[in-house]
Amino acid sequence: MGLFKQKKKRKSGTPLKWFVIISIVVAVIAAVLGVRGGVVDFIEHYFTYKDNSYRPVDIGHPANDIVQKSAK
Repeated sequence: MGLFKQKKKRKSGTPLKWFVIISIVVAVIAAVLGVRGGVVDFIEHYFTYKDNSYRPVDIGHPANDIVQKSAK
C-alpha cells in the first residue's frame, strides 16, 4: 500500500445521457418555434424588434438613366 490513497474520479454522467437531454430540449424548442411560425416571428412578437428606418433603394435607377440617354 502506498502512502497516499488514490481517489477515483467520479464521472458526472455518460455522454449518451447528456446527448439525449440536449436533444430533447432542442426538439421541444424547435417544436414550439415551428408552431409559432419560426424564429423570425418569435423575435418580432416577443421582442418587438422592427427596423422602421429601412428604406429600400432602387440601385438600378442610375444605370437605367444612362441607358436611356444613350438610346436617344
